[in-house]
Amino acid sequence: MSSLQWIVQANADFFAWSMDDMSGIGLEFHCNKLPIYQDARPIAQRKRKMGEERCQPVWQEISKLLAMRFIREVDYKTWLANMFMIKKSNEK
Repeated sequence: MSSLQWIVQANADFFAWSMDDMSGIGLEFHCNKLPIYQDARPIAQRKRKMGEERCQPVWQEISKLLAMRFIREVDYKTWLANMFMIKKSNEK
């Protein structure tokens, strides 16, 4: 066993392994809220396709984060979209 593994196991009670371990931290400190302008028009983003070799690991990580309650699904009343045109590297 490496020294780092030994330190982590010896001090396991100092680490936060789930949201339940962080009960003393207020929501205003660790909660991310997106500012949504009331007068903005809803714009739907184009659905991006991801290859199967990338899709599977992404869903595994998402399910881990959902199980640990680090993330949750949020239903926004307005669509979120990138509002700026970004110039591509091939200058098209």
